[in-house]
Amino acid sequence: MRSILILACTCLLASASDDFVMPDSGNSILSGPNVVVDLGQNNFTQFIQQHSIVVAEFYAPWCHHCKQLAPHYEAAARLLKDSENPVAFAKIDSTVEQTLAQEYSIEGYPTLKIFHKNSPRPIDYDGPRQPGPAIADYMKKFADPSWTPPPSDVAVLTSENFSEFISNQELALVEFYAPWCGHCKRLEPKFEKAATLLKKDTNIRLAKIDATTHADLASSHNVTGYPTLFVYRKGSKRIVYDGEHTEDGIVSYMKELLSLPSREIRNVNDYKSLFQKNDRPVIIGVFQNEQDALYQLFIDYAYKTRKIFQFGHTFEKLSPLSDVQAPAIVLQHHTDVRSKYEKEKFIFNKDNAVDNDIEQFVAQNQIPLVGIITQENQRNIYLSRRPICILIYDLDFSFDHRERTQYWRTKILKVANNFKSKCTFAIADEEKMSTLLKEFGLEDSGEDVNVGCYDTKGLKYRMEDNDEFTSESFEEFVDRLDKGKIKPYFKSQPIPKQAIVNGIHTVVGKTFDKIVNDDKKHVVIFFYAPW
Repeated sequence: MRSILILACTCLLASASDDFVMPDSGNSILSGPNVVVDLGQNNFTQFIQQHSIVVAEFYAPWCHHCKQLAPHYEAAARLLKDSENPVAFAKIDSTVEQTLAQEYSIEGYPTLKIFHKNSPRPIDYDGPRQPGPAIADYMKKFADPSWTPPPSDVAVLTSENFSEFISNQELALVEFYAPWCGHCKRLEPKFEKAATLLKKDTNIRLAKIDATTHADLASSHNVTGYPTLFVYRKGSKRIVYDGEHTEDGIVSYMKELLSLPSREIRNVNDYKSLFQKNDRPVIIGVFQNEQDALYQLFIDYAYKTRKIFQFGHTFEKLSPLSDVQAPAIVLQHHTDVRSKYEKEKFIFNKDNAVDNDIEQFVAQNQIPLVGIITQENQRNIYLSRRPICILIYDLDFSFDHRERTQYWRTKILKVANNFKSKCTFAIADEEKMSTLLKEFGLEDSGEDVNVGCYDTKGLKYRMEDNDEFTSESFEEFVDRLDKGKIKPYFKSQPIPKQAIVNGIHTVVGKTFDKIVNDDKKHVVIFFYAPW
């Protein structure tokens, strides 16, 4: 039985190419000088231009799969070198030619790209990797003179057809790009693949527009960098795409937008289920029906901010919302971060409201008096809040540790209420937000509670651990900070005894602002690393 299997494999190889012999046999097609050409930055473009079809392998010398591919790749190159419709084979060492690898978005090895005279962009090779004849057979379809690339699933827009296109789409993603933009070039193949995948099982369309040619349109959309991607819903509803610039990232992001961003609340249990996270504000729409004008504004806003807030809506009369008259929008915070100084509900019920009205309402009420900073909400909610003071300690809201966690938070509530017009206050977990401790140079602190603050300029201040942390000591610190009596903290080397040598100043963190930002002098500064 064993010998029969071996013979079967040999026959299969022979049928693929009569003159091909496996590389480890005596009479191999691989004898003689290599046919695969080594390319680099100095000859890559010229080589591509000189040949109608080129297969280019981006490899790494240490890559095991690249080593396995090498003899089969060379064999395929020899089989097609002098064929009726020749194909050139090349290879690029990505560890040396990093600029080329980056230009073509090489993320793994080996990656094979097909450069064809009839295709405006490289084609991803997705055929067999061995044996050589199988690679050659796969490439023959591209070598056929009648071959043309399949039409792109990405629509090309201009100033003339832009409005018509987005008006006819239920959901579309549009890229504003520049032909010279490296990031745009790296995004292009991923954008193309995502467009094809989305077209197969959804009505979502992807499109692109040259922002340099259609500058007025780009300007009207506030495009200031490339690529800039916008999601358009039903023509005019536009949101900034903030997902990953990968094939899978684009597909999953856009498919998520097919579902309603707000969960319908039918009973009290549905209502309670919205409050599963204590660091996310809950926004609830209360409506009579879907025809309420405020309902559509609410849904549009939810699409734009679904990753930041928890949304729900109801057409029922529920006891927790019995004091809310429809149509209205309610913003609530989790009981873990609500205090006696705050309302239980913030209600928006303005007549003839517009998008900006909802945005302003949420912006004014989205942060509780003392909320929780996390990796997720730091950028979207807290980044713009300056000045801000953060209490950093071990946060644990589980049943056994909730009381201790709230003990420290309660100590600053009164202070936060007294200074709420001047400063934002929050708490953060010392483990999950350990980067905060490092920013304030507190990573080696032995204190149970640490305090760090940012002012409007981004300067850092920290509460020294000279005294026991109490409400009184914290209030005194905040008051002195407000009056400018606290010196900022700088991560700094010691100030050198001889700071000026041969007319050159040595600047450290503690002296940077005084010397470099001196508005009475012009300063040239050289940043370096000792290594």
